[in-house]
Amino acid sequence: MTMLREGFFAIGWSSFNAGQISDEMAIAQAKKVGADRVVVYRIYRNTQSGNIPVTLPNTQTAYHSGSVFGAGGSAMYSGTSTTYGTQTTYIPYSIDKYDHTATYWRKIRQGGLGVGMGELSTADRQRIGSNKGTRIMAIRKGSAAFNADILEGDIIRRIDDTIIIDRSHAGKILRSKSGSEITLVLDRAGTEIVKKVYAPRFE
Repeated sequence: MTMLREGFFAIGWSSFNAGQISDEMAIAQAKKVGADRVVVYRIYRNTQSGNIPVTLPNTQTAYHSGSVFGAGGSAMYSGTSTTYGTQTTYIPYSIDKYDHTATYWRKIRQGGLGVGMGELSTADRQRIGSNKGTRIMAIRKGSAAFNADILEGDIIRRIDDTIIIDRSHAGKILRSKSGSEITLVLDRAGTEIVKKVYAPRFE
């Protein structure tokens, strides 16, 4: 929620198990996906140890020389013989493994109401006695909603005369009304609250 309050929205995430990942690697991936910020969480899981076999050539060359004696006299000789083979060496290793989760965020365009919305929970639906509405999950600092003292946890029931069905419906209505004054009918812990708010156009 902190990122939403600071004016960022999530564009994706990734999760994997690996050794240590540097901040530079995380930033490079964020740039690839077009994110302005990346938030990385790491949890140590275990240490994997073992041995890596490395096989190298093992060539041996023998040198020979000597004299040969016979009825016709003697002679000197020399030569080499080569034996080709391999030798395996084991190199020990130890790697700390972590569960990594990275979330990628992009700066929100300025304007509009400045809220992050979510679907109603089962408890929300039971309390208000309806399946219709959307819960305000986060409010961008300095936004129209922030300055109008709309609060996180408020449930938008109506925008002007339109009954709100869900988050998607509310977003569509709010985008269509940017640059104008709107009337929000909110449920705040069982009390109906009415707010008139000017929602600036998106920059």
